[in-house]
Amino acid sequence: MKSFAREEYEDARFGHEDSRVYSLGVKVADLGALYEPIIMFLSSLGTILVVGLGSWLCFTGEMLPGTLVAFLLYLNLLYRPIWQVNELVHLWEHARASSEHISKIIKIPREMYESPDAVESPRPLRGSVEFSNVSFAYQKGKITLKNLNFKAKEGERIALVGPTGAGKSTLASLVSRFYDVDDGAILIDGIDIRNYELTYLRET
Repeated sequence: MKSFAREEYEDARFGHEDSRVYSLGVKVADLGALYEPIIMFLSSLGTILVVGLGSWLCFTGEMLPGTLVAFLLYLNLLYRPIWQVNELVHLWEHARASSEHISKIIKIPREMYESPDAVESPRPLRGSVEFSNVSFAYQKGKITLKNLNFKAKEGERIALVGPTGAGKSTLASLVSRFYDVDDGAILIDGIDIRNYELTYLRET
């Protein structure tokens, strides 16, 4: 982020997403706060009624203590699925929030588009890369590269030296067409990279 001077933008974007996730978390917590007390109240009320009525019947001799214990065990088996439904509601809300976020990511439009005449190279790429009078800026008015010219021949190794933020990583991003140059052209084997299919360019 520092090399792209994107600190403020990424901080704002993270803050927005963090607020959204927090809001969804509050919503899920609100649902839990609504359902759990109701289920707990009904569970406790049912247990109190069974214990109270069962104790009276045991006292009058109309029910054996073992029968009361059996009723309490069956009551516990009845409550278990109800608590499981409550947990499923929590899982559903989390899953729905996640699916909305995933759907938003999937629908993000591509930033780079291919030329209608874009093709794969008619022959295997040799690897010659040329920057011809390339200028580029991430933000208008803040130039990262200006009138850059150099050529790396097939099999040749060159070193890019400069301080952080000078644009070294930017060169790799431009070659892969994560961004397009503002002026000039980048040529691979003498062909403008905008004339290559994006998938082919990035895979090779």
